[in-house]
Amino acid sequence: MKVKTYFLKEQVILPQYLKMILNSQKYCIVDIETTGLSKIYHHVILIGILYPVDDHLVLKQFFAEDPKEEALILEAFEAEFKDFDTLITYNGVTFDYPFLIGRFKKHNVPFFNLAIQHIDILQHLRRYKHHLDIPNLKLKTVETYLGIFREDEISGKESVDLYNQYTLSRSIDLENKILLHNYEDIYYLGKIISVFNHFPRLQKYEMDQSLLFDTFEGSIRLSYHPSAVKISKNILTLKGKTSALDKALEKVYYLSHYQFQWQPDQRSFELTIPLFQGLTMAEDKCYFVDLSAFNISPDLFTKDTYGYLPVSGQYLVIAIHKDIYHAALIDFINILLGNIFM
Repeated sequence: MKVKTYFLKEQVILPQYLKMILNSQKYCIVDIETTGLSKIYHHVILIGILYPVDDHLVLKQFFAEDPKEEALILEAFEAEFKDFDTLITYNGVTFDYPFLIGRFKKHNVPFFNLAIQHIDILQHLRRYKHHLDIPNLKLKTVETYLGIFREDEISGKESVDLYNQYTLSRSIDLENKILLHNYEDIYYLGKIISVFNHFPRLQKYEMDQSLLFDTFEGSIRLSYHPSAVKISKNILTLKGKTSALDKALEKVYYLSHYQFQWQPDQRSFELTIPLFQGLTMAEDKCYFVDLSAFNISPDLFTKDTYGYLPVSGQYLVIAIHKDIYHAALIDFINILLGNIFM
């Protein structure tokens, strides 16, 4: 096994959209190379990671010189990765993550927290692809769109072929080509996230939300930041602030489909919504609400507004896995708060 470590005097510049999701958590960008597509029959032979430390980046590669060293690189990777809160990948929900978990289980190696937050760049791009003048979302296509051109020109399949040759010859030249392919994959993932800056409609959902309502007691302003929305154990919670309102009484609703508490003296409010859990057509775990319970029309949530259709019948999709659909969710919350203060 070889471990290559590089210290880069630069930083990953996070778009506001990702800053909101990360919420100051420690993140690590990950990309793997394998001998094939099956997590049962094939091996992980190279794991690349990239993460910030103070004023620089650390790029590290764990390379198996022989497939028999797979368990060694998994153990080395896990020891490095366990301190992070968030995993960032490109197509990692479909490939990298389940492949790694499968190989950890194969070798009975303790693996990292299954509940870790996972930001799959590709999944986010699929939701907002309409903002990009781009024919497809292949990694090289997105890189070209952003003006990224690599020194490495081999494909993932070619990397597998090179590794098979390498295990027979131990050629340093082949090793360098394999490592360079993974190095550029992981390095440029840190650049590709700038694609979120090309989504102008997202700006609304990165900023503090401020809502003004007229009540019998006077005008009241509610404010919150989208990052304050949390989902845990099928429960959505939101805590926000309110303006002062003299002699206003505490407002509390305990309904089957939501709970709301406003404490004027504390200048705060809290909204709690139980979520339904199900599967999408692609069999991804999702969370949703029944709009009919809130007397909110699904016609308010259109494909033209969000670039994707967030509703199915009367159901509004709130999140898939742990990726919250902030755009439609924030509009839903704002409508609900407006109805509460009508």
